[in-house]
Amino acid sequence: MEAVHAAHARKLTVSPRAERTLDVGADLERTTGTCTLKYKVSAIYPVIFCGDKEKPVLDEMGMPTEEMEPDYENSNPDPGACEPSEIGADHGSGLSPELTYACEKPTLHCMPAKKFPSFK
Repeated sequence: MEAVHAAHARKLTVSPRAERTLDVGADLERTTGTCTLKYKVSAIYPVIFCGDKEKPVLDEMGMPTEEMEPDYENSNPDPGACEPSEIGADHGSGLSPELTYACEKPTLHCMPAKKFPSFK
């Protein structure tokens, strides 16, 4: 017997109300044969790294450059990296102050602190 696979979004909502940040929520289902998995998704855009370490970018010869990139392997969550900031501020993440965020340990990305919509 051949397995039947299906995946679809039951509901997808995008909230552009928060300035500079896109708040996304979805109810998803995936079916394989008679097994159906249901997921609730909450996400934000832009993606912000919230680890506490960076490392030098390596050039084509494997030598470190002056440019830095996130160090996902050696970082710990830095909740301050998800702090919202006003437009043009020289500190903070640049994320909208209208939403709440948390630094998620497995991905080291700022994520919504509440289920969609994540307004304060």
